[in-house]
Amino acid sequence: MIAVHAGNINFKWYPKNLEKRTLAIERLLEPLVTQLLMLPPSSRVEEGRNWLMYLITLINK
Repeated sequence: MIAVHAGNINFKWYPKNLEKRTLAIERLLEPLVTQLLMLPPSSRVEEGRNWLMYLITLINK
């Protein structure tokens, strides 16, 4: 368990629970990300820019 005390607020969490939730969210979002990667490039994307790399940079922000 990790506890953080910030003024009047105390946070307690278990890293293993956080890891399980992160994996569950990743599995839920995977189909959406796949669909987004299949979309054609929009006119807002600069010409010559790789669409896949553009989406990956957006996701990693």
